[in-house]
Amino acid sequence: MALIKYKKMKHIKQKAFTLIELLVVVAIIGILAAVGVTTFSKHIVSTKIGAAKKQHTTIKNFIESSYGQCSLGGNSMLLNTCKESNWSCNGLKVGNAEPGKVKRPCKSGGGSASNSAYHFVFHFNNSNFINPYNLDGPTNLSIGGTNPKQCCLAQGWNPRTLGRTHMWGDNSNNKIKIITNIGDKNGNNFYLTDEVLWPGSGF
Repeated sequence: MALIKYKKMKHIKQKAFTLIELLVVVAIIGILAAVGVTTFSKHIVSTKIGAAKKQHTTIKNFIESSYGQCSLGGNSMLLNTCKESNWSCNGLKVGNAEPGKVKRPCKSGGGSASNSAYHFVFHFNNSNFINPYNLDGPTNLSIGGTNPKQCCLAQGWNPRTLGRTHMWGDNSNNKIKIITNIGDKNGNNFYLTDEVLWPGSGF
């Protein structure tokens, strides 16, 4: 009969973490988390600034392109705006815009750079242009409203709301002025400014 020999297993004594070691680990995790949150926050701010810059450029290019159609002999421009003869659209809100695109005449009487600016503001607020700093919020936007989600206002001063674009007509120089508060990395106001030459009477 074979003898089976059993080897006694040596019990390995596991060393537990001390309170100091646990506190050190918690502190390290806290530091890493703080660094991660700070980095992520900076990335979010940078993304918003970039989006505001891009939207400003898109707005300027669209206005230039629309005016270019008139300068090249076009009779009208297609905008998401109202058909009312009142240039300010009677303060209509976004939900009351005419469906589809409305032809705004290039060369009919009664227009001005200022009136033109109103219709462009109305167009952008009806075309899914949203303040990149405030993507969530109610949708009852108007030409002169104060909703932080609204991308554009027809106002003649620098926008105080980050991400907001103001447009107005300088009738004495026949220009549309475009100012966007793109902000800076510290959350302060920082403005991009452009001008577009209004092609003449009638828009």
